[in-house]
Amino acid sequence: MGLSQLVFQPSTSQRIVILGGGGTAVDFSEAALAAGNEVLGFLKDSAEQEPLPILGTLAEWKRLPEDVKFFCGFGSATSYKTRLDVLARLGIPEQRYAVIVHPQAAVSPSATLGPGCGMLSFVSLGARVRLGAHVEILQSVLIAHDCCLEDGVIIAGGANLAAAVHVGRGAYIGAGACIRGKTLVGERALLGMNSTLLENLPAGAMYAGSPAKQIRTRSATS
Repeated sequence: MGLSQLVFQPSTSQRIVILGGGGTAVDFSEAALAAGNEVLGFLKDSAEQEPLPILGTLAEWKRLPEDVKFFCGFGSATSYKTRLDVLARLGIPEQRYAVIVHPQAAVSPSATLGPGCGMLSFVSLGARVRLGAHVEILQSVLIAHDCCLEDGVIIAGGANLAAAVHVGRGAYIGAGACIRGKTLVGERALLGMNSTLLENLPAGAMYAGSPAKQIRTRSATS
């Protein structure tokens, strides 16, 4: 299946540092606070000045106390394919990653979440949904029963996945997209915003439109 070992982390207070400093990282920091966690600040590599508590570069995670948990708050339609590679280079142990679930998200008790998963407000996970590691689900996403999202998947705001959809490792689903039930989205594929996917999307391909059609193909490892 390509999933990391699935774990369940209850909503307990944690001390969290967010990796990244863009808008999505801020969204997840606010979700973490809303869930009763303490957010110490951000680690990021760019030199842009921001009104955020920047604690250092990504590589400086090693100097933080052992009780600090991390969350990957970066990833977009332009950078999603390198997200897992960056995390692999950092080498942070999986047990050091926090799961962030906004209190206004609805998660079935039979769903399973991998390390480093995050859900923003008004996300709904149905029965027996399985999430791998570092799955990022933005606001108002509906994921129906028996869906499987492999490691590193990003689901942008307002997307709707019908029952038993399987999304491959490192894929990106754009805002407002809809996917028909029992459809397969390949590894590191991209589905454009407001698209309707009615057929399997091959690994590394980019589809857009309603119904969605291929607009570009690239290697799933590039």
